[in-house]
Amino acid sequence: MDLHERLRRVDMRFDMCELTSDEIARRIEGYRRVLCIVNTRGIASEIYGRLRESDDNFHLSRMMCPLHIRQCLAEIRRQLDDCGDRCVRVVATQLVEAGVDLDFPVVYRQMAGLDSLLQAAGRCNREGLLENGVTHVFHMQGYMPRGTIKESIYAMEELLRMHPDADWFDPDVIKEYYALLYKRTPTFDSQEICRLSETPGEVRYEEIARRFRLIDDEGMTLVVNYADAGSLISRLKRVGPSRALMRELGQFTVSVTRRQFEEMRRAGMLDEPLSGIYYVEDPMLYDCKSGLKAGNEYLEQTFVI
Repeated sequence: MDLHERLRRVDMRFDMCELTSDEIARRIEGYRRVLCIVNTRGIASEIYGRLRESDDNFHLSRMMCPLHIRQCLAEIRRQLDDCGDRCVRVVATQLVEAGVDLDFPVVYRQMAGLDSLLQAAGRCNREGLLENGVTHVFHMQGYMPRGTIKESIYAMEELLRMHPDADWFDPDVIKEYYALLYKRTPTFDSQEICRLSETPGEVRYEEIARRFRLIDDEGMTLVVNYADAGSLISRLKRVGPSRALMRELGQFTVSVTRRQFEEMRRAGMLDEPLSGIYYVEDPMLYDCKSGLKAGNEYLEQTFVI
């Protein structure tokens, strides 16, 4: 028997109907313990907002500062470990798909590339405590993929049409997915990084550094008013920057696109306590559950975590 078959812990099921945020929220509420992973911050915020208010509901996205994310993950783990079998319902972006050790009996995953779907399935029955967990893959109504995820989704949908009953954990199926993806993608090196580094002794490091961007929009980093960030900003104004202080402030930062940054600055939402350091002082602009409030196109971007 193949190793992947012996280690099987999850069934992956596809729902080809397009679902609304309300429908996904209702499905989530049908389970005591469930993780829902979506492609954008906006969708995560929308589905989370459709859930009936409860301390059992959690939101995870990079609209939350690092300290907030760590605290939220710690509470999720604590409730998952609770012997009283407390409800835990989490709506998250892809940040939970890499390096986050969570284990749910049921996972919902918005359609994405097979690599992302398998990552999501890795958060389902992770400890093998059940005979089989279930990962449901769904389509969001009105969602138009953009950026790098678009070709991944198209390749996955083509593979699904070709092999609707495939074993998605089979290495040969995974290989076929990547063949389809590479066929659809003319190049993964639009900035010609490989060409600039192919000659030994003549690697153009400065030009490579200038061209390389994991995400096209460089973005801007903001300090948000969460926990004791305000006291750190006061210290910054009083004594100036230091390595230790800037490291502490890094736990209270959220990145936004340059366009969103300019919109917030024009609206008077940003303070600049020190040149190049921007602070969202209004506590009403940071939600204790879902993070920085920014209802625009930035939320709809898909980010590599």
